[in-house]
Amino acid sequence: MERFSTEFLNATIKTWQPYSAVPLTSKDAMEITETYLEYLNEVQSEIGERNYPFTNFVYKFFDELIADLVEQNQISQCQFCGDFFPINNRQKTKKYCSPKYEGKDCGKKARNKIDYERHKEERKAKARKTTKEWREFYREMGIEK
Repeated sequence: MERFSTEFLNATIKTWQPYSAVPLTSKDAMEITETYLEYLNEVQSEIGERNYPFTNFVYKFFDELIADLVEQNQISQCQFCGDFFPINNRQKTKKYCSPKYEGKDCGKKARNKIDYERHKEERKAKARKTTKEWREFYREMGIEK
């Protein structure tokens, strides 16, 4: 239950209840939300060229849907991989996917990338030296690729 706020789940139930013959519970709302976020991320990753009028229309509709959900603070986009995830009350400033909820640690990858960019020359020199030492060792031992 902690992944989604109570308000978010109630809004999901209110939206989907007319399409269900039985009363929806919070667990049903969580399943619906997780399913549609998976679909959202899948479609977002598969978007191709927008050369044809129909596909262009569909993608514009999709873009507007995403913009509306972001504007209403229902979802947010990971600043590293671009996937979408729900926002809850405790994580209003969340920037990256987390291993606990989305199964990916984009925050660590982003911090590692920033750190590498800051210390690039230092790291490259160290990597070159290590690689050179290993190559010399392999030559001495007669090991080939």
